[in-house]
Amino acid sequence: MTLPNSNSVTSQSVDRATFENLYGGPAPWDIGRPQPNLVAIADRITSPVLDAGCGTGEHALFIASLGHRVVGIDFVPEAIRRARAKRPSGISPWNFWSRTSPSWTAGASGLPA
Repeated sequence: MTLPNSNSVTSQSVDRATFENLYGGPAPWDIGRPQPNLVAIADRITSPVLDAGCGTGEHALFIASLGHRVVGIDFVPEAIRRARAKRPSGISPWNFWSRTSPSWTAGASGLPA
């Protein structure tokens, strides 16, 4: 596996408004399923899991379906809305949170302390 060059990450990052605008339609990175590299290492995952930058939740949903406790967070409220809409009944425990959520505090409502 090739790791990203940290210099390119900082020089090619986009701001919050750009991400919010990308969620005006289908997000270009949302393929409707977990990324194959995550599926390939699924047997190495242990609970609890924090999916930071969870987007529309494909990875969090997949990990939760394996029986793990998962919290997905993202700073784009539309991404979290879409993730929550995908949440099937019967998969628990897991939650999705937006950084703008009024109940965002460590240790509250299932968030890790």
